[in-house]
Amino acid sequence: MSNKNTTNQPGSSTQHVLGTNNPPSLPSNMGTKSTLELKHRGKETLGKLKAFFQAAPVAAGTFSPLKTAMNELVNVFDVVEAVAENQECYEELYSEFQSIFDSLQPYADKLDTEARNSSVARIVQLINAQIVHIKKRQEQGKTKQMFGFRENQGDLIKRYRQVASLFRQLQNDINLRIWNNTDRQLSEMQLKGMSPVRNAIHDSSFSRTVNRRGCTRGTREQVLETLRNWVQNPHSAKLFWMSGMLGTGKTTIAYSLCEWLKDEKQLGASFFCSHSSDTCRDLNGIVPTIAYQLARYSPAFRWSLSHALEDDPDAPIRNVSAQFNKLIVEPVARVRTALPEGVTVVIDALDECDNHGLELLELLLKHAIDLPIKFFITVRPEPVIYKTMMTVARPMDLDGITSPMVEDDVYKYLAEALGNMLRPPTDDQLRQLARQSGKLFAYASILVLYVNPSTPYVDSSRRLQTVLLQENDHCGKSAGPSKLFIPLDRLYDNVLGRAFDDKLELEELQNVQNVLWTIICGGEPLSIEILAELLQLTNDQVFLALKPLHSVLHVPEGGGLVTPVHASFSEYLLDKSRSGQMHCDGPRQNERLAHRCFDLMITKLFGLGTLELSSFLFYHT
Repeated sequence: MSNKNTTNQPGSSTQHVLGTNNPPSLPSNMGTKSTLELKHRGKETLGKLKAFFQAAPVAAGTFSPLKTAMNELVNVFDVVEAVAENQECYEELYSEFQSIFDSLQPYADKLDTEARNSSVARIVQLINAQIVHIKKRQEQGKTKQMFGFRENQGDLIKRYRQVASLFRQLQNDINLRIWNNTDRQLSEMQLKGMSPVRNAIHDSSFSRTVNRRGCTRGTREQVLETLRNWVQNPHSAKLFWMSGMLGTGKTTIAYSLCEWLKDEKQLGASFFCSHSSDTCRDLNGIVPTIAYQLARYSPAFRWSLSHALEDDPDAPIRNVSAQFNKLIVEPVARVRTALPEGVTVVIDALDECDNHGLELLELLLKHAIDLPIKFFITVRPEPVIYKTMMTVARPMDLDGITSPMVEDDVYKYLAEALGNMLRPPTDDQLRQLARQSGKLFAYASILVLYVNPSTPYVDSSRRLQTVLLQENDHCGKSAGPSKLFIPLDRLYDNVLGRAFDDKLELEELQNVQNVLWTIICGGEPLSIEILAELLQLTNDQVFLALKPLHSVLHVPEGGGLVTPVHASFSEYLLDKSRSGQMHCDGPRQNERLAHRCFDLMITKLFGLGTLELSSFLFYHT
């Protein structure tokens, strides 16, 4: 690239006298004459600063958020007092701001609409946040209620320095936008050559195909508030992971987080894995797609990534570890001070990828702490993922949220989604549908798609009545309408297809099937110990057989009763027309269990059996 050696590295110019966060020392024994002279000089300097900021909005060009920030700075400098002890600091501030705006003014009008959703907008947000703090401190200084005068003035100078540092960061960003515009053609060719998976971006056109959406207003409020606090806290962990069984709403929450981050100008990148698309579940496509979006977000990162691609044009097609180093770690390291605070990357359903995405998880665990970027990841409760991630922190576990709270959120979702029907469901009907859905948001979503689809040629009222009158036969075919189950069956097909992995030995596959069928036909929740007794297996063998089924079976930590994720899963397995080769032969399995119960009665019931086992034997005989 022609100007590779002529462009200063972004962030380098932020290392200046105002870059420190330490407030100035305030001497206490200055002479009267010296104090009067300094105050006089201070008034002169402050006068220059005020006049300078009154003219400064011109330097903001046509970018209105930047103009607004400049005007706010005029207001805060209007009430600054000429404090003798801070005279030298104000003179430094004046020189610094003058240098910044002299450099900024010729280029600020180059900012276009693209800047409104990028790192420029985020930097301006951070400037405004500092101005808010300055205003609060000034008010406190007037009343002298919370802080002493000296401490308050020291903190004000610290805030002004941070504003100056942010403006310097903004200057770097704008300079690099000019570089990007100059070499746009080459830069665009490099980015396209990375072959990003555009369908995996949270709001891509493909998101409509798979019915990806955000949370209904008023739902998941506690979860989303926790995530927003994590993003905004500069001291929080760099990696946040959320776990939940199949259909519990992880993708919807991740989508809502992306929309909020986008509004806050903090969405660096998103990648939504999906079993519905080969490219969206290819682990090799995640890192290039994230790097591509970060380059769109930040000119500084784009500059650095361009240099990385010049050095290694094949970086996007290398293995995941090499990709991560060449496309994320190294480019970020060169411009880390130029990236605004709070940039976040969202990766949804990583477990959908090959080997549950473990290779990328391990890279994130290794490098995230050193990157000025936060990562939010959602996964199903796969044991292999838990084993890796629990070494760092516990997840936000959606399965641990109480049923009434989830049911209330499902009710709100159903009320909104079905509210535009010609004859909307009554409150009692909505409550019944919410109870049917349980904790499974996916089930509620499927009900909505069936009852109230976008096509106007269906009898929605009739379909609603059919769903409400549906009766479940746990030992035979599902009594409900066949069209209702198609999307749900695809979810279950995908999970079981991965659970019955051809890498397992025949005996191991048989154990998985027997454990699953026994849980489905058991008639009541069963513990690992009872399953082991019934199937003549060890506890460890049962535990291993349950591992690939954690997405559809609730297996409590440290023991407890194993239960299906939802009644619809049992219905699916017991209906051969729906589950095909995964079908659970209910009568045959019940016969086996009955024979085993009689054997256990003979050997254990009289004086040796546990109360729990005796209860199960009584139920099945």
